[in-house]
Amino acid sequence: CSSDLQGVGGVTLSQISVGFNGAVWATASGGQIYRFNPELGAWEQIAGVASQISVGADGSVWALNTGEVYRWNPLKQVFEWIPGQQPLASIAAGSASNLWGITTGQQITRYDPSTQSWIACSGTLASLGVAANGSVWGLDSNGGIHQSAPAFVSTPSFHQIAGPALASLSATLDGNVWGLDSSANLYAYNLASQSWSEIASNVSEVSAGFGQNVWALDTAGRIYRFDTLSQMLLPVPGALAQIAVGGPSDVWGMNASGFIYRYNVQQQSWNQVPGVLAQISVGFDGTVWGINGGGQVYRFSPQAQTWFNVAGD
Repeated sequence: CSSDLQGVGGVTLSQISVGFNGAVWATASGGQIYRFNPELGAWEQIAGVASQISVGADGSVWALNTGEVYRWNPLKQVFEWIPGQQPLASIAAGSASNLWGITTGQQITRYDPSTQSWIACSGTLASLGVAANGSVWGLDSNGGIHQSAPAFVSTPSFHQIAGPALASLSATLDGNVWGLDSSANLYAYNLASQSWSEIASNVSEVSAGFGQNVWALDTAGRIYRFDTLSQMLLPVPGALAQIAVGGPSDVWGMNASGFIYRYNVQQQSWNQVPGVLAQISVGFDGTVWGINGGGQVYRFSPQAQTWFNVAGD
């Protein structure tokens, strides 16, 4: 999962990326790279600069800087340049063996680790996302939806999927795909029927976790949870300004005043958690991160049931 944050140890962050194994990386507004050290409970700056960090589900880390791609070598503890690609505008990592990119001309390319070369794909895309199961989805400049052939084929290609024109698309860890159009309508892709279904309208925010654990907010802040049996969004009591979902029991939110709440699955209700935040993010492993109004980064400790400030170098 990835989101914009503002501040760690006095440095403004532009992006944070969390892998399924708990690996947490971030880039600052000046391009500095940071990695969270769980043993020290602090951020440590890593040599190099990057405009984007992408962490795969397996913890593999890729960086983009001035159109060139770098891969983190955990043995040498350095980023190593990956040669051969055209200048890239963005990257998306599913794992160490499943990295995709979009060039500055919106051409699609995939890195083949076996040959250590880049494979050009037909077509153009404005954005793409990679799920941990290997599925790759993208949107063209008109909101058209595209899906790739399996990544293991020699010359992967994308084919357009019939469906609504979308403004945003999210491929979750387990391969489920959700999208919002420009009119705030929410759609889900049915893997069995290979078709899109409109789930709800007037949706301002959607957060999708593992196993179709999907929550949404409407424009008034009302809360909804996706019901797999009825295939509908069902109302949940309460009102929030932001919602973040990880695993089935990891649903967090904040109201308009910044007060923090966690959903109790057994009691089917929200429990307030002490503290005030400006932003909250939940990893697929259940790790919860937050930013307060002063730009300080916090991590929630499930053992102590409180927030700990995460200092930077």
